[in-house]
Amino acid sequence: MSSNIRIRESLEDKKSWFNIKRFRIGNTPFEGPEKSLDAKYVNKNIFDSITKKHTFKFCETTKTIRTFQIIKDLYKEDQDYKINDFFCKRNWLADIPTILNFTFEFNPFRYVRKIENMSGFFDQYYEFAKLFLSVPNIRTKMVSSKPYKNEIIIDAQNYIKFVDSAYSILNTKNNKPIFVPVSLRMPLSDLDLLIEHYLQKEYYYYWFDFEGKAVNETSLSRLRHVFRHIREAGYFKSTVSHFTNVKREIISNPESNESPASDILCSIAGANIIGTNREPRRAPPEAAILPAAALEHKARRFDEKSYFYLKTKDANYSDKMKYTCHNAVKLDEELGNQSDFFLTNGNLDKLLESKKMLTSYRDGLILRELNSKSSDSVPLSDWF
Repeated sequence: MSSNIRIRESLEDKKSWFNIKRFRIGNTPFEGPEKSLDAKYVNKNIFDSITKKHTFKFCETTKTIRTFQIIKDLYKEDQDYKINDFFCKRNWLADIPTILNFTFEFNPFRYVRKIENMSGFFDQYYEFAKLFLSVPNIRTKMVSSKPYKNEIIIDAQNYIKFVDSAYSILNTKNNKPIFVPVSLRMPLSDLDLLIEHYLQKEYYYYWFDFEGKAVNETSLSRLRHVFRHIREAGYFKSTVSHFTNVKREIISNPESNESPASDILCSIAGANIIGTNREPRRAPPEAAILPAAALEHKARRFDEKSYFYLKTKDANYSDKMKYTCHNAVKLDEELGNQSDFFLTNGNLDKLLESKKMLTSYRDGLILRELNSKSSDSVPLSDWF
């Protein structure tokens, strides 16, 4: 039976969806929003180096599974090292619990009559997910540009059917909490169906799959709609929210030294657990950035004073593993700063107003959106 998360205390900001929920999962305490370490972009040397000064409570791996054939091949695999590699097992990370999230880019019902026929995949997954379990998300739509094609992968009813079936399999002789997926690429109509079903089934732990989207006006409107639905139903204090696969920056211009951060906004938008970053998967543009220029462009460091990502030419941060780990530390520290400020002042107003990015990006529209919890939507005139 799924383990319930006992939330000892829930403190909410009045303007934004920032909240502090105090709870424990296994031996891991949560006293405010927490950031994961991306297990895919760290090696033992870097891990040993950063943990001398900073402690991460958990690590995370997210993976997109693009075809059902990958599931079939895994089922037939007998080489332990290949199975361990698929689930991103790192022996030197054994002392901190692991989160594993999967996004399917296919409809499982096209390959199996019932999800129970995939139980082998879930049985393997169960052993590698140490902190909690997550029902996989299914990308609901696939868009290609050449030629333009908008393909529906799965509809809302079958998405819900899949979640219920996978939840049932994972919950067999289970003592871990189970998080259910919320795709932030769903329209509001499907999100309403999904959340209403989750509440009826008493599913209160959600992992929001951004699928490479940023925390921006569009995703904030979806999040606000979901959280408003949950709060009006009377269950917000019972929920725990995990945001992951978030685009690092709202928008990124190779010519600019400053890029507005997206990932640090997760906590202000309602997340209790902040996961890993993911860039959206796109076809290469006709005028592609040269590899060397692209590498330099992506080597950016999070600036907690402004909430911008800043370009750096420091060789110590040119490698993706190094700047990914460095930024994870800085983000986790800033989450702690947000919590401390909120507990001292009862709100985040002055802290957010001190961040240059929030007040300057689009003339402060993102800040108004973040602070629109208790008000109507941002006026239409603000969008133009």
